[in-house]
Amino acid sequence: MDAYRAAGIIDNPPDSLRTWLKATGVQSVFSSVLPRSVQSARALVGSEYVRSSALFNEAAITIPPLSFRMKSSFWTTLGRIIWLCGGAAEEHVAECQVRARAIADVLMEAASESETVLMGHGWMNRMTGKELRKRGFERLTVTGNGFWSRASFHKPSQAFGNA
Repeated sequence: MDAYRAAGIIDNPPDSLRTWLKATGVQSVFSSVLPRSVQSARALVGSEYVRSSALFNEAAITIPPLSFRMKSSFWTTLGRIIWLCGGAAEEHVAECQVRARAIADVLMEAASESETVLMGHGWMNRMTGKELRKRGFERLTVTGNGFWSRASFHKPSQAFGNA
Protein backbone atom coordinates (compact mmCIF):
# COMPACT_ATOMS: atom_id res chain seq x y z
CA MET A 1 0.00 0.00 0.00
CA ASP A 2 2.88 2.37 0.73
CA ALA A 3 4.20 1.96 -2.81
CA TYR A 4 0.74 2.81 -4.19
CA ARG A 5 0.57 5.98 -2.10
CA ALA A 6 4.06 7.04 -3.18
CA ALA A 7 3.45 6.43 -6.90
CA GLY A 8 3.44 9.37 -9.27
CA ILE A 9 1.76 9.83 -12.64
CA ILE A 10 2.87 7.69 -15.55
CA ASP A 11 1.36 9.65 -18.42
CA ASN A 12 0.43 13.16 -19.39
CA PRO A 13 -3.08 14.59 -19.21
CA PRO A 14 -5.11 14.08 -22.38
CA ASP A 15 -5.58 17.07 -24.68
CA SER A 16 -9.35 16.91 -24.17
CA LEU A 17 -8.89 17.54 -20.44
CA ARG A 18 -6.49 20.42 -21.07
CA THR A 19 -8.99 21.94 -23.52
CA TRP A 20 -11.86 21.60 -21.05
CA LEU A 21 -9.79 23.11 -18.25
CA LYS A 22 -8.74 26.07 -20.39
CA ALA A 23 -12.34 26.68 -21.52
CA THR A 24 -13.65 26.78 -17.95
CA GLY A 25 -11.20 29.45 -16.80
CA VAL A 26 -10.31 27.56 -13.63
CA GLN A 27 -8.49 29.64 -11.02
CA SER A 28 -8.72 27.42 -7.92
CA VAL A 29 -7.07 24.01 -8.08
CA PHE A 30 -6.95 21.69 -5.09
CA SER A 31 -5.17 18.36 -4.78
CA SER A 32 -4.39 15.78 -2.15
CA VAL A 33 -0.83 15.60 -0.88
CA LEU A 34 -0.25 12.22 -2.54
CA PRO A 35 2.38 12.49 -5.28
CA ARG A 36 0.16 11.45 -8.20
CA SER A 37 -2.48 14.02 -7.29
CA VAL A 38 0.03 16.86 -6.90
CA GLN A 39 1.83 15.84 -10.11
CA SER A 40 -1.46 15.59 -12.01
CA ALA A 41 -2.53 19.06 -10.91
CA ARG A 42 0.85 20.57 -11.75
CA ALA A 43 0.87 18.85 -15.16
CA LEU A 44 -2.45 20.52 -15.93
CA VAL A 45 -2.11 24.01 -14.51
CA GLY A 46 1.39 24.56 -13.15
CA SER A 47 2.47 24.59 -9.54
CA GLU A 48 1.55 28.19 -8.74
CA TYR A 49 -2.18 27.43 -8.85
CA VAL A 50 -2.24 24.21 -6.82
CA ARG A 51 -3.25 24.09 -3.16
CA SER A 52 -2.55 20.67 -1.64
CA SER A 53 -4.00 19.29 1.57
CA ALA A 54 -4.31 15.87 3.22
CA LEU A 55 -8.03 16.68 3.50
CA PHE A 56 -8.33 15.58 -0.15
CA ASN A 57 -6.40 12.28 0.22
CA GLU A 58 -8.04 9.04 -0.81
CA ALA A 59 -10.05 7.08 1.75
CA ALA A 60 -7.70 4.45 3.14
CA ILE A 61 -8.38 0.77 2.70
CA THR A 62 -6.91 -2.26 4.37
CA ILE A 63 -5.66 -5.09 2.23
CA PRO A 64 -6.43 -8.35 4.05
CA PRO A 65 -3.36 -10.45 4.99
CA LEU A 66 -4.06 -13.40 2.72
CA SER A 67 -1.19 -15.39 1.27
CA PHE A 68 -2.17 -15.89 -2.36
CA ARG A 69 -1.49 -13.76 -5.42
CA MET A 70 -4.25 -11.95 -7.28
CA LYS A 71 -4.50 -8.85 -9.44
CA SER A 72 -4.28 -5.55 -7.58
CA SER A 73 -7.84 -4.70 -8.66
CA PHE A 74 -9.06 -7.79 -6.77
CA TRP A 75 -7.23 -6.75 -3.59
CA THR A 76 -8.45 -3.16 -3.71
CA THR A 77 -12.04 -4.27 -4.35
CA LEU A 78 -11.89 -6.79 -1.51
CA GLY A 79 -10.30 -4.21 0.78
CA ARG A 80 -12.94 -1.63 -0.08
CA ILE A 81 -15.78 -4.10 0.60
CA ILE A 82 -14.25 -4.98 3.97
CA TRP A 83 -13.88 -1.27 4.71
CA LEU A 84 -17.52 -0.55 3.78
CA CYS A 85 -18.61 -3.35 6.12
CA GLY A 86 -16.74 -1.74 9.01
CA GLY A 87 -13.45 -3.58 8.67
CA ALA A 88 -10.26 -2.13 10.04
CA ALA A 89 -8.63 0.70 8.16
CA GLU A 90 -6.69 3.83 9.01
CA GLU A 91 -9.94 5.76 8.66
CA HIS A 92 -13.47 4.45 9.02
CA VAL A 93 -16.34 5.18 6.65
CA ALA A 94 -17.98 7.64 9.06
CA GLU A 95 -14.72 9.59 9.35
CA CYS A 96 -14.50 9.77 5.55
CA GLN A 97 -18.06 11.05 5.38
CA VAL A 98 -17.14 13.86 7.78
CA ARG A 99 -14.12 14.61 5.59
CA ALA A 100 -16.31 14.62 2.45
CA ARG A 101 -18.52 17.27 4.07
CA ALA A 102 -15.42 19.35 4.86
CA ILE A 103 -14.19 18.95 1.26
CA ALA A 104 -17.58 20.09 -0.03
CA ASP A 105 -17.35 23.16 2.24
CA VAL A 106 -13.91 24.07 0.85
CA LEU A 107 -14.96 23.54 -2.77
CA MET A 108 -18.19 25.49 -2.38
CA GLU A 109 -16.37 28.44 -0.81
CA ALA A 110 -13.75 28.47 -3.55
CA ALA A 111 -16.39 28.02 -6.28
CA SER A 112 -18.28 31.05 -5.00
CA GLU A 113 -15.29 33.14 -6.16
CA SER A 114 -13.99 31.29 -9.24
CA GLU A 115 -14.15 28.09 -11.24
CA THR A 116 -12.68 25.33 -9.08
CA VAL A 117 -11.10 21.93 -9.69
CA LEU A 118 -10.18 19.15 -7.29
CA MET A 119 -7.52 16.68 -8.44
CA GLY A 120 -8.57 13.93 -6.09
CA HIS A 121 -9.05 10.22 -5.83
CA GLY A 122 -11.90 7.90 -6.78
CA TRP A 123 -13.56 6.98 -3.52
CA MET A 124 -13.29 10.38 -1.82
CA ASN A 125 -14.43 12.02 -5.07
CA ARG A 126 -17.55 9.81 -5.02
CA MET A 127 -18.27 10.65 -1.39
CA THR A 128 -17.70 14.37 -2.01
CA GLY A 129 -19.93 14.27 -5.09
CA LYS A 130 -22.70 12.70 -3.05
CA GLU A 131 -22.33 15.48 -0.48
CA LEU A 132 -22.45 18.17 -3.18
CA ARG A 133 -25.63 16.64 -4.63
CA LYS A 134 -27.20 16.71 -1.14
CA ARG A 135 -26.46 20.43 -1.12
CA GLY A 136 -28.28 21.08 -4.39
CA PHE A 137 -25.48 20.66 -6.93
CA GLU A 138 -26.15 18.82 -10.18
CA ARG A 139 -23.60 16.46 -11.68
CA LEU A 140 -23.28 17.60 -15.28
CA THR A 141 -20.53 15.41 -16.68
CA VAL A 142 -18.88 12.12 -15.82
CA THR A 143 -16.16 10.92 -18.15
CA GLY A 144 -15.40 7.64 -16.39
CA ASN A 145 -13.67 6.32 -13.30
CA GLY A 146 -10.12 5.87 -14.52
CA PHE A 147 -7.06 8.06 -14.56
CA TRP A 148 -7.71 11.55 -15.90
CA SER A 149 -11.49 11.12 -15.75
CA ARG A 150 -13.63 13.90 -14.37
CA ALA A 151 -17.01 14.74 -12.94
CA SER A 152 -18.39 18.26 -13.24
CA PHE A 153 -20.84 19.80 -10.80
CA HIS A 154 -22.92 22.94 -11.04
CA LYS A 155 -25.31 24.58 -8.62
CA PRO A 156 -28.23 25.95 -10.59
CA SER A 157 -28.82 29.62 -9.95
CA GLN A 158 -32.11 30.50 -8.43
CA ALA A 159 -34.51 31.98 -10.93
CA PHE A 160 -36.24 35.17 -9.95
CA GLY A 161 -39.36 36.13 -11.81
CA ASN A 162 -40.77 39.57 -12.35
CA ALA A 163 -43.81 40.42 -10.25
